[in-house]
Amino acid sequence: LAPAFGTRVASPRPAFHWQGQEDTDGYLIQIRPVGGGTPMRFQVTGAGPWTLPDSAPALERGVEYAWTVVPLPGRRFGGEERFTLLDDASVAELEAFHASLEEAGLDPRGDGLLVAAMYYADLGMIHEAAEALGALLAATPEADVDPVVDLLHAQVLERLGRTEEAVAAYERAQRER
Repeated sequence: LAPAFGTRVASPRPAFHWQGQEDTDGYLIQIRPVGGGTPMRFQVTGAGPWTLPDSAPALERGVEYAWTVVPLPGRRFGGEERFTLLDDASVAELEAFHASLEEAGLDPRGDGLLVAAMYYADLGMIHEAAEALGALLAATPEADVDPVVDLLHAQVLERLGRTEEAVAAYERAQRER
């Protein structure tokens, strides 16, 4: 499930990801503010990703949310995950970071992937950090991967609960030293 593990999210209309199940008629997604308030419920088809639609109110900045996804009809509840929407100051900081990368001639989706991944991890945007590191590792021959990249990747994977992958990344970093 993503977003999950208390990570931080930039978009007030985040994309929700889950593993689909066979023989379902769709899914019921519920998003609620942890501090109290009215939950939003959506019935969707397909196994995601699904993005909060424009017809629904945008999520509020700085608020922690819990969300669930349940296969229909009436299947087993998959558990609740939490995330926090970045507050206005953090969004401004993120925008300034992207502007500074651009000024330096770096692309956060290209030659600036490592810097972006480090920044995202520091900001608590763990899913984005994992995505950036995955792209960096896919574009770099294994022999050229710096142990620091594997260590950061291991920490991010561990934070996402992907323990086996984190252990493998830690082991790669140890071999590369």
